[in-house]
Amino acid sequence: MIVRRTRQLVAVLSAVRAERDHPSAQAIYERVRRDIPTISRGTVYRNLSKLEGERQVRSFRLADGPVLYDGVVNNHDHFVCERCGSITDLEGASATHESHRQLSSAGYLIERQTATYYGLCPDCGAQD
Repeated sequence: MIVRRTRQLVAVLSAVRAERDHPSAQAIYERVRRDIPTISRGTVYRNLSKLEGERQVRSFRLADGPVLYDGVVNNHDHFVCERCGSITDLEGASATHESHRQLSSAGYLIERQTATYYGLCPDCGAQD
């Protein structure tokens, strides 16, 4: 099957990967619109879905917030600052490694994992 790489698809992927800030679909739409003013929200959503299906981006949701997109597709955890809302990728071994091992040995097929830690980032923690 031939995978079609449109200008819009490339722009959406670039908007997700440009910064490691985990943007919403609305934020991605606004970024892409700077370069492609005629792009529609529907095109952005369709391309995000396609990119997620191709495992080039990941989506996740925090609490009751919007779906967020991550250009880093390897298994990693996140830290969320409860004051400023920043989301930081945590690379390396996960604290959930033991759970992963137990599930795998019990026959579960784990396709991805993530743990989310909440607290204050260094900047917000220094304000106290």
